[in-house]
Amino acid sequence: MSERSDELADENEASAADPTTSEAELARLKRENEDLRGRLGWRRSGWRSFFAGLFAVLTCVAMVGAVLATWAHWTALNTERFVNTIAPVIKEQAVSEAISDEAVSRLFDKYKLRSRIERELKKVLPDVLKSVAGDAAGGAESLAKTLTQQIIKSSAFQAVWRRALTFSHEEAVKGIRATGPVQLNEKGEVVLDISGVLHDLQARLSDLGLTFLKSIKLPDSLGQVVLYKNSQLGNVKQAVNVLDVLFWVLPWLAVLLLVLASFIANDRRKNLFGTSILLVVLLVVLMIVIKVAQGHYLGMITSDVNRHAAIVASGVVMSTLYRVDIAMIIVGAITVLFAVIAGPYEWAFSTHKAIGLRSHIGTGKEGGSVFQKFCAFVARYAWPLRIAGLSAAALLILYLPQAAVGAIIAIIVVYGLYLIAVELFR
Repeated sequence: MSERSDELADENEASAADPTTSEAELARLKRENEDLRGRLGWRRSGWRSFFAGLFAVLTCVAMVGAVLATWAHWTALNTERFVNTIAPVIKEQAVSEAISDEAVSRLFDKYKLRSRIERELKKVLPDVLKSVAGDAAGGAESLAKTLTQQIIKSSAFQAVWRRALTFSHEEAVKGIRATGPVQLNEKGEVVLDISGVLHDLQARLSDLGLTFLKSIKLPDSLGQVVLYKNSQLGNVKQAVNVLDVLFWVLPWLAVLLLVLASFIANDRRKNLFGTSILLVVLLVVLMIVIKVAQGHYLGMITSDVNRHAAIVASGVVMSTLYRVDIAMIIVGAITVLFAVIAGPYEWAFSTHKAIGLRSHIGTGKEGGSVFQKFCAFVARYAWPLRIAGLSAAALLILYLPQAAVGAIIAIIVVYGLYLIAVELFR
């Protein structure tokens, strides 16, 4: 309501400066402005401000949770995204070095290959060269590590690695979500479902003469074979169920809270301005917390080679989270900027008057009249339009499966152009 009265005041000033505006129209705008200002009292009540602020805070909390929930869903529970994220990690130099070092060291330690190679070399080398047998054995171990890295980076190994990841992840997700033959329930039981086998057996025995079996209905529990039980697995099952719910609920809850906060706010501009600033701050804090936690746990790895590999691997896995987080920070910053531009400042009014398309299109022609109506519509619903744009940009970024840099940049650019259009047309 207050924004509308401010806009009407701006229209009054613009109309006063425009000699083509009729006196009747000017008087009508003044009366409407006075009427709106007279009804502001009930909107500026304390409870509206309290709940608008509360919804704004909850919006930011829900949005931060949505960033984490959507990233975890796409990265951990979507097979295609999981494989596309994890499979290339093994080709990283630091990771392939760590894997080759571990593999070769285990092989050489298990069968004491270094000492064996050294003994064999001493048998064939002349006495003058037997002293270098130990160095040669060490060289053989280094050669084995180099060959292992070449194997890991080969296209054949990568294809096998990707297929193995895909199969294992698909089966694991099917088990957790109870959609495959091996299922995980809330009790932490890994259950093999052999109901199909029992029904086939029942049919075959009936065909062999045991016709009474046809009238027997096998209970579902009869085909459930518990292979393994661990209460911690039950927690995994519950966590996945919660994550599935949060993936769909949190982004839309954040949008709903944003709309409610704007609807009941005494000043929509200030409410959106404060919400955007708080969102940016919380997202920055989230990134700092993740970085600190990541550094803490990686620092606990004693081996330099393994720690370097873990840093590279975690960086790849967390990259999509960072991209979404940074994208939401940029969207929040853009919203703050345009909330300032839309503010009731003298320079803002002068800027809108200078760049606004409505003031440069005449009203005498039919096309100009239609355009003026469109501009009036944008001016009247400017804040709902801004909030709708922010909501759409946030949902697109959060639900973007691959979080591709190009797609994120496109969303941010379109959102910025959208806000510019609102300023130009209102």
